Amino acid sequence: MFFDTRLLRDGLDVPADVCIVGAGAAGITLARKMASSGLRVCLMEGGGLDFSETSQMVYQGDNLGEQYDPLHISRLRFFGGSTNHWGGWTRPLDEMDFHRRDWISGSGWPIKTEDLADYYAETSDILELGPHHYDTDYWEREAGRRLAIDAGDVMTRVFRFSPPTRFGASYRQAINDSQAIYCFLNANLTDIQFNQNGDVVKRATFTTEKNTRINVQCRALVLAAGGIENARLMLALNRQHAAGIGNMNDLVGRYFSDHSGLWAGLVAFSNPKRDLSFYTMHAPFVRSTSHQPRIIASLSMSSEALTRHELPNFTAFLMASNPGITPGDDVSEGITHFSDVQRLITHQAAASRYGMAEWSPLMNGASLHHLIINAEQVPNSESRVMLSEKKDRYGMPRGALDWRFTEQDHVLHARIASSMAHEFGAAGLGRMLKPRSYDWPPEWREFGRHHMGTTRMASSASEGVVDRDCRVFGQKNLYVAGSSVFPTYGYAQPTFTLVALSLRLADHLSRTLGGTS
Repeated sequence: MFFDTRLLRDGLDVPADVCIVGAGAAGITLARKMASSGLRVCLMEGGGLDFSETSQMVYQGDNLGEQYDPLHISRLRFFGGSTNHWGGWTRPLDEMDFHRRDWISGSGWPIKTEDLADYYAETSDILELGPHHYDTDYWEREAGRRLAIDAGDVMTRVFRFSPPTRFGASYRQAINDSQAIYCFLNANLTDIQFNQNGDVVKRATFTTEKNTRINVQCRALVLAAGGIENARLMLALNRQHAAGIGNMNDLVGRYFSDHSGLWAGLVAFSNPKRDLSFYTMHAPFVRSTSHQPRIIASLSMSSEALTRHELPNFTAFLMASNPGITPGDDVSEGITHFSDVQRLITHQAAASRYGMAEWSPLMNGASLHHLIINAEQVPNSESRVMLSEKKDRYGMPRGALDWRFTEQDHVLHARIASSMAHEFGAAGLGRMLKPRSYDWPPEWREFGRHHMGTTRMASSASEGVVDRDCRVFGQKNLYVAGSSVFPTYGYAQPTFTLVALSLRLADHLSRTLGGTS
């Protein structure tokens, strides 16, 4: 059931088993799952049921690092959170995303793929995806024909699109009808009170724009307010923890990351008639009898090739282009990335079975494809969310984002382009060209607006902010949900994984607090 906190009496005390701060994908998933186990849940949303300028402006903050969207633009602050403008892209993380890789410092999770896999079917249901299938074989069987480019170490990866599920609309009625979920709107977290030792949350105070306050006395508190806001709240609510909650090792807010789409060059396929419809952006491609999924395929490399080339995990999207290039024009401004291209062009006798036929599409100005790479960022402790000297309407310090890349990001992204071209050539798939200089950042890129890493999950407090159960180190009943706990980011959009993590956290809390599964 819903309550407008502005209409309640000042100083009201509300008891709950679990108090969740933030009614986005993570918070709503947690609330529904825990309520089903018989626990009493308070779901606290800083905004209302609909967008309002007053609520949204609480998200204003400073950008100190890389060029980025204004902080109040890249996320939404009302019931349903940023799912209200989510594009619906979904894919689980790859198995290697959970592994430590020697060439990427700070990589790896303290949990494994198997720890989340049991929740993937339920996640697919929540995101209205239908049966859980991300393998290319399944979609080729559905289509009844060969679709994927899989040659050598070049692999196809499948993304699926949620309708998209707007959590605020899709699950509003279920929460309104629930006798176990109390959803308080326009409730802004302004204080957390701990016990004398500072390691047990006793209650949380929420304030409205009308300056009325309510207190939620809870057995567990979960921060599910987003990748920037979780860190801001933990740093700002420092009345009993001077450095910030869970910040004994100065890690809260660090390791901020987002996904970026980076232009990496042009691809010409050996076979100009190759069917690339499987890779067409946003196209509803395969329709089964039971549901109507929207999918898109992209290209990557096998885990063996990623290891061999010492690359971050990435995926590459194809976007059609036909610039009408000529040998004296754009081709002269591009370089190829695999070693034998000049041999293939100039020495027909020594060429591969494709020979000049491989190069002729370029010479004739035939269709080319832009290659857009989406690669994980190297974890960087200097990329961080901090507190601004400015205050919001509730007297809380605003957030400040200092998003930074490292020189290793530059080197690895350039290596992706070179390695991808090498594997394309080795597999006989075609040619890849790029500008002679690979400036950083590239002239064109697109932000994912996926805020990750600021309360990272780790095996110890010296490495992160929360443990494998999302519990804040040094705290007995304070947890964090959402993509802020991601220690390594992969290339997949975070929504699918953060929903699965929320289901796992709900099960943990139900066991801890005595709920029934």
